[in-house]
Amino acid sequence: MAASGLRIPVVDTALVEVTACLAAPVTAAMVGRVLRSAGDGPAKGLLTCTTEPTVSGDVLGLPEACRVDLARTRVSGELVTVLGWFDPESAHAHRVADVTGLVARLLPRG
Repeated sequence: MAASGLRIPVVDTALVEVTACLAAPVTAAMVGRVLRSAGDGPAKGLLTCTTEPTVSGDVLGLPEACRVDLARTRVSGELVTVLGWFDPESAHAHRVADVTGLVARLLPRG
């Protein structure tokens, strides 16, 4: 698997590209279904998916860790490339709040 990040020329957004070589050939639709399922299930609140054209300004202030641009998913046999947008400052602040809440729930009440 390989990943690269691109600095977008705006105040505060980023784009990550993840390329993975899977065990079997897939289609972009299959990848989209898996990512949507994750976003609706175990990664709810962390991962969202869209097929709408996305630009850097669209993700400013969003709380999720990644918004996958399904329209830009590329598949060639077992090789899959997915692009995801995020706002590093907002996403980081929300993840800190998530961890703080988790720690608070795990601490003994006294």
